[in-house]
Amino acid sequence: MYIWAAIDVDSKELLALHASYTRSSIDALIFLKKVLKRCSRSSNKPIIVVDIGNGIVLLYIG
Repeated sequence: MYIWAAIDVDSKELLALHASYTRSSIDALIFLKKVLKRCSRSSNKPIIVVDIGNGIVLLYIG
């Protein structure tokens, strides 16, 4: 089981949470879309840090 979490470092607010049985690019894409949808309401754009395995997802979402 893999738990994906996005946390605002300033307010310590949980922005998004996703649980999956695999660690695939599809899971990363689903999670990042949730995070970007949540962060689109604010004026700040999130800084996304991923490991090498999910770098292709960043190319897909821009």
